[in-house]
Amino acid sequence: MATDKGSNQQFSKLSPTAPATGDLLLFWLLTLALPLLAIFILVRHSENNRAEQLKTELSGRMLDSMNRLQQACNAETYFKNSVLSAEMVAGLPPRHAKLVSSDALPAAITQSLKQGFSEIKGFKLVMLITGRNGFSDLQIIHGSSEFSDYPKPGQWATRTLLKAVAARIRRQPTNQGLSTAEQRMLRNFNDSIFGTYFSPIDKDEDFAYGFNVRNGGTNLHAARRLVQTANKASEFAYLAIFAETPQAFQEAFTASRSMAGEFVTNLVLRQTSLHQFIIEKPDTSLHLYSPISYVSLNTAPHSGKNIINKLLRLNTSRQKPFLYPHLQISSQPVTRLISHNYFYAKFAIFLLLCLSLLAIKHFQQHGAFQIRN
Repeated sequence: MATDKGSNQQFSKLSPTAPATGDLLLFWLLTLALPLLAIFILVRHSENNRAEQLKTELSGRMLDSMNRLQQACNAETYFKNSVLSAEMVAGLPPRHAKLVSSDALPAAITQSLKQGFSEIKGFKLVMLITGRNGFSDLQIIHGSSEFSDYPKPGQWATRTLLKAVAARIRRQPTNQGLSTAEQRMLRNFNDSIFGTYFSPIDKDEDFAYGFNVRNGGTNLHAARRLVQTANKASEFAYLAIFAETPQAFQEAFTASRSMAGEFVTNLVLRQTSLHQFIIEKPDTSLHLYSPISYVSLNTAPHSGKNIINKLLRLNTSRQKPFLYPHLQISSQPVTRLISHNYFYAKFAIFLLLCLSLLAIKHFQQHGAFQIRN
């Protein structure tokens, strides 16, 4: 058989031409970069949608918190809550629990109430009268040193006042069960201590607010309570009168700050605004501002030392615009509330792009191969 001489010849070395850099980059762009970029855009779009959703949810919760804060951040609400807390600490049953046994109340209930009432910041106790066992056991506490202008009732006047309080709480006329002399005394004492603009005895509510011209003009607050036994007999009753101080609003604000829950609450001075508004800061945190009502700020108006007087002095020396107190509620930055999965996804895309570029570079430098015999 003839031998093919050509088969004995040595194969030549094959050296394929390396792909051009532009071709490799085009391949990388079409197969990896553009798809990953599209995925990145989708992730970013989803993240933005989630951020807007969180802002909407935060705004709603902030508005709800601001409404609760505005309702609580005033002297009357703060006074009522403070009195209720003092009653509980002193040993009185909850106000909805009207029926108690005669031995359910502590013996030193009056002194406990006095201590609790005296510790209410922003208010000063003017007078506290109490009666136990059908008003046979009476106690009278009067701030004589600081409120000497306010008459101190005697035993007969105290018993008459508490009888009238008990009748009104039972939704009966204040003169129910009072003699003619007691009715006359009640009218005279009511006018002398409470005045024309403040009548806590005749009110339907257990917490009253009014004004008295004594001591240069004073805002007065009253609290009353009747505790009855199972047979509707009066076990304990009290009437307390307080004078409002310029610090009442600041104390009300301090006590109500916890109502903001997840948000941070502050009291700030801003340009006067009639409506509440929300601002987004560069760090994506939301800040809700709401002007405080004039009535809430105007505590102890005749003292000349409340916030309104300070505002007038501050703004007199300023050019416009007028600065006015606002309640501020601030949220965390929205970026902190978004799931970290978005960050991980974007980081993974960036990492894939970097690794793929390194692989392309490596292939471009070392991807040529040789075929040997």
